[in-house]
Amino acid sequence: IVLGVILELKTVLGGEVSCEEIKETIWYSVGSVKVCFMQELTSIDTPGTTISSVRDETVKGLSFYDNKKIIFLPERVAEKFPNLVAYLATYCSIKSVGRGNFKDMKSLKELWLSSNQIEKIPLGTFDDLKSLERIQLSKYSACSNFEFFSNLFP
Repeated sequence: IVLGVILELKTVLGGEVSCEEIKETIWYSVGSVKVCFMQELTSIDTPGTTISSVRDETVKGLSFYDNKKIIFLPERVAEKFPNLVAYLATYCSIKSVGRGNFKDMKSLKELWLSSNQIEKIPLGTFDDLKSLERIQLSKYSACSNFEFFSNLFP
């Protein structure tokens, strides 16, 4: 319980979150990668939150899997993890995403956002994802709005 309170204060006061654990993991189709996990203790309930970790070019994956306390994704992730290739944020409570969540993620190959509560995806949200090979957006109402893919698949 104490850890949860500390993380809540950190989010409210500093607008930052940090990895609960970083470890080598076998990722679905990417292979063995170093992943930052934020799955149990992390809470992001305000937009504009950033990751407080030091820049780490060896981290290739970011996971928020099945964390209902994730309502918004962090922004400027590429500043901390510039070589990210896989991003997992399924079964969370994400309400919205925007370009700031994926800015400068030029190496990202996989993005998993299914089973969230995303209501709208603005045009340009995925514009920086030049290496994207796989995206999962099922099980939320914005799926019928495909114009946000205009620059991904010309």
